[in-house]
Amino acid sequence: RGEPYHFGLGFIKCRLNNRFSANFYHPDLEKTAEAEEWHDHRYDFTSKIVAGTLTNVITNVTDQPHVGTLDDTPFAYNMWEAECKPGEEVKNLGCFNVGDVLTWQVLQAGSEYYMHRDAFHQVAAPDGAITLLDRRPIVKSTARVLKPIDQGTPTCPYSPKKTPEEIYALIKDLYERLK
Repeated sequence: RGEPYHFGLGFIKCRLNNRFSANFYHPDLEKTAEAEEWHDHRYDFTSKIVAGTLTNVITNVTDQPHVGTLDDTPFAYNMWEAECKPGEEVKNLGCFNVGDVLTWQVLQAGSEYYMHRDAFHQVAAPDGAITLLDRRPIVKSTARVLKPIDQGTPTCPYSPKKTPEEIYALIKDLYERLK
């Protein structure tokens, strides 16, 4: 369907068609943020781990804006609404509280997980992983991102630029590491 591209959250995305994409989490791939920001999606999806190990952490977010100061809680985040398109502006929806971790999953090859479009999560694959994402129909025009209130706006995940040659070399290297 198209060339794979470096998505700044720490993986290479290759859309196979409108429903499926392969994601390649290479440990040496630079990211636009030190740790992946809490985020939701515009669609529900299932992700199957094809190779490697991936950690998926899900949290809850109160539906009431935070009242008080940053000193009141270490869980105060600004919620940003994003179009998920290169060059699009993000909109600050206000300050919210990130609650407890609801689920912490360490998933091996052959495992899969389901995400509802309104669930906030982070993923990490420090040793590398390859996943197959099965995306359901898009039902929201925007996704939401949470960032600690003292850390500014989210960074556009489309900002890194890699040549197709660099991307294919990283995919090949990841495959060799994980086989």
